[in-house]
Amino acid sequence: MYDQQLNVPEVEELHKLTYEELVALLETLTQNMASKDIGIELATQMYEKAKTIHRIASERLDSIKVTLDSLENQNS
Repeated sequence: MYDQQLNVPEVEELHKLTYEELVALLETLTQNMASKDIGIELATQMYEKAKTIHRIASERLDSIKVTLDSLENQNS
């Protein structure tokens, strides 16, 4: 499901996206915040959604790093 006003997936759907998809979504949301004439309420909602996307992407990247470190240690 999408948050229609912000045109981004709901949190449950965000967890299904790849790291690259999350980064692209974050970039799009950030560009929209910077370039569109939006009210303070929508800007606040966009900022909160961007924080959520950033957190999920960060967690995903941390998980990938742990996996890579583990694989590296197995090959040493």
